[in-house]
Amino acid sequence: MRILEVVLSLTSGGAERLVVDLCNELSKQEDVTLLVLKDLRNGENGFYRDDVSSRVKIVNLGFKDGFNLSYLFKVFSAVKSINPDIVHVHSASDKYCLLPVMFHSKSMKFIQTIHNDVKSYCDFLHKFIIKILGRLGRISFVTISQKNFEDFNTYYPSVSNALIYNGRAVLQKTEKFQEVKSEIDSLKIDSSTKVILHIARCARQKNQHLLINSFNKWVEKGANAILLVCGSSYDSELGKGLKSISGDRIHFLGEKNNISDYLFNCDAFVLSSLYEGMPITVLEAMSLKIPVLSTPVCGVVDVIENGVNGYISKDFTEESFLDMLNSFEKDFGGIKEESSTDISNRFSISQCAASYRDLFRSKLSAC
Repeated sequence: MRILEVVLSLTSGGAERLVVDLCNELSKQEDVTLLVLKDLRNGENGFYRDDVSSRVKIVNLGFKDGFNLSYLFKVFSAVKSINPDIVHVHSASDKYCLLPVMFHSKSMKFIQTIHNDVKSYCDFLHKFIIKILGRLGRISFVTISQKNFEDFNTYYPSVSNALIYNGRAVLQKTEKFQEVKSEIDSLKIDSSTKVILHIARCARQKNQHLLINSFNKWVEKGANAILLVCGSSYDSELGKGLKSISGDRIHFLGEKNNISDYLFNCDAFVLSSLYEGMPITVLEAMSLKIPVLSTPVCGVVDVIENGVNGYISKDFTEESFLDMLNSFEKDFGGIKEESSTDISNRFSISQCAASYRDLFRSKLSAC
């Protein structure tokens, strides 16, 4: 089976992490090509480039930022040249694939994974792709959490939609582990300081104002904790604003290519997003039995049991988020002991890849 995975870039996002892991796993049995649209010579676009297996053929179209109509024809030409059986589209790469989706032969199957809350796909283009091209059978869809699956079926009841949970490869400590441990120890107030880790780019979707304001208040009320923020774009205007309101217990560490070392050295992972699909970072935390603290977004509500392997705020207000932090503080020992251990089965990359492989084969057999 010839599989073409299409992604806009290989920046340090959850969708991009999933694409790389999925390509690597599928390539153990299948012929896999990874089509990256944006220029990988731009360091940000190639963050995960070195994580791609040598078994996977990479084709890079070198697009610059911004949309250009010529890009549609370049993607069409690339897909025609590669001639895969399956074209698997991810994230914002869908608009670049309009021509091959509309005009591909019946023997070639297009599938798009929706990596975010279905409700966030509300602009005209996404509605056209799903509602019109989906109904015409030119493309089918995958959602990555139970809530998203149900929402998709409510909004688009006549469009093909499969539920496949994200997966993650097993995390390992790197050679920088001890260095990271020393770094974090130097930031602690004392040996009992709780280390809370937030991994996300700076973006309004990630709702970091809620996180920072709530954390500041939590510390003011006596919590012995520090917040470590890892991710890109904190030098933006939004990021500068976040830094300006952050207390001295909040540390912005930048983008990290050894994020596993930080997870191994934290006491909880925190997420404050307004919407999500199935956050890879949550699965990474769960795989290490790290409690997850989060707003009630898609994906999280499917895998976190409140008070068992994490805490979920009742809503998106500071009062609710602060109540969640207080609950975590009161029962830190108990929740640490009870954190989930089923990542090795339900959310492994091998299980995820097997589910995609089965879906791809079913689509081809239906020709």
